[in-house]
Amino acid sequence: MLRDEKQFSFPIRLAPIHKKDNQIFIIAHNLKLGYKLSKTENEIVSKFDGFHSFEMISEEFNIDINQIKELFEILKKNNYCSFLYEWNKFRFIKSKLKYTCISNDLLINDDKLDYISLDPPCDLRPLSIPERKYIFTFFEQMGIKLPKNILIMVNTVFRKLIDNEYKWQIVINGVIIADLLIDNVNFKNTKLILHFSKESIEDLTQNRLEYNEFNDLSKHLDISIHKRITRISEISKRFIIKQYKKYGNNNLIFVRFSGGKDSIVLLHLIKELKLPFVIGFVNIGVECPDTVEFVKEIEKKWGITIITKNYPRFWQTFKIKGYPTKDNRWCTNLKFDLLRDLSHEVYQNEHFLSLEGSRFYEEERRYFWEVDTDHNIDNCTVILPLSKWTALDIWGYILDKEIHINPLYAKGFERVACWLCPGAGSISRQIVKEVYPKLAKKFPQYEQFKWEV
Repeated sequence: MLRDEKQFSFPIRLAPIHKKDNQIFIIAHNLKLGYKLSKTENEIVSKFDGFHSFEMISEEFNIDINQIKELFEILKKNNYCSFLYEWNKFRFIKSKLKYTCISNDLLINDDKLDYISLDPPCDLRPLSIPERKYIFTFFEQMGIKLPKNILIMVNTVFRKLIDNEYKWQIVINGVIIADLLIDNVNFKNTKLILHFSKESIEDLTQNRLEYNEFNDLSKHLDISIHKRITRISEISKRFIIKQYKKYGNNNLIFVRFSGGKDSIVLLHLIKELKLPFVIGFVNIGVECPDTVEFVKEIEKKWGITIITKNYPRFWQTFKIKGYPTKDNRWCTNLKFDLLRDLSHEVYQNEHFLSLEGSRFYEEERRYFWEVDTDHNIDNCTVILPLSKWTALDIWGYILDKEIHINPLYAKGFERVACWLCPGAGSISRQIVKEVYPKLAKKFPQYEQFKWEV
């Protein structure tokens, strides 16, 4: 869908709502500068997710729509809220068959930009070759044969549609051609909803650039996105320097490393700045074997030391607490325990600055502070230098800098995390069983695991 007036009635929240006490809610990137919300205002702002229009909020809460718009204007001036259209930066240049990320719809060298009408979180990414085979299967069941060398982009929407379901918006040549509604408990119940006829989809795929391996992604990115990446990487570097001067305490910067695409970009940025830093990686016993090896590879290739904490606490705790779930991730608390141990060894009781690779675009309700006190680790200020990067920014930076990445991405992993992650979807579990069949057999309940969404 191209730009239309409807997009300007769907507000999206850019800052988190913090509950200060039982009566006061604050929306802000920084508590000290926040806007205090009344109970009614909080009810309104909590709906700012890009799925509810001004009209829908007004009808649901029986509130004057002008009151809603007035509040939105106040928050927008402080950059706490935005329109979905402004938040979603993905555009497609049909004349070049290339994607870009841009903040407006100005022509690029006279090329027209098509707006891609994504749902929040609006974080478009390329499907890996192994993931693509699942998509091919669903389309073939509908009588549609997609070209084997076509680039398929997806936007993962975690918003609960019905019980145990999430959605992939499937994009080809800048057009959302279908939604894949993925059953997170029983993959067999996953279904494909087409937005166009078989003939229209087959016609759309005729004119295309080839995509046979990850490096081919560069053919599909317009030069404008590379200019954007250069600009936002410099902004992120300045942000790191500013916060280091403010909170660094002349200590080593602590970089939390997971082995994933975001943390490898963050590590590359901090290396280029030549600031003093230390890197920490923790393994509670269920990290993917490829990730463990990748950490060792990065140490050798980059000539750095990554302090690794290996302590298989997961299985000990599992016997007591049972399965972790998305709403009860006790396994995450184990990681924080190891991070606390690691940071205490390095800093004792001195204050230090910690860097994380979390991004705002990862989930529609994943709102972070850009700067905050770490509530899990004492004497620590945590900052998020990549908070405003999209997934395509991350992949473009990796291509531009020719950064070696975790081999799990080539094997079909959407996210690099513990192989038993309670946040994993059913497709991810299918891929885990293909890549690590011995681990799946080691944990026979894996098949029956009721993954909560």
